Amino acid sequence: MKIKIVQVGRNKDKYMDQAVEEFMKRLRPFATIQLISIKESSASKAFTREQWMQQEAQEILKFLANETKFELPQV
Repeated sequence: MKIKIVQVGRNKDKYMDQAVEEFMKRLRPFATIQLISIKESSASKAFTREQWMQQEAQEILKFLANETKFELPQV
């Protein structure tokens, strides 16, 4: 089994990095795991939280569309 975990940006907290590493270590005997980081949105400060999240969601969908053999619906 292959598992791809897509995250936006990098973890800023050391304890979170340790938790992710532990999680991945425990899953490795059962699956191939790949952690993929997508660049955080560089949207304007004038954007609302929803607009910011929408832009990041579009980036994730673009990545997934490139990784899959089918087209994703437009959001």
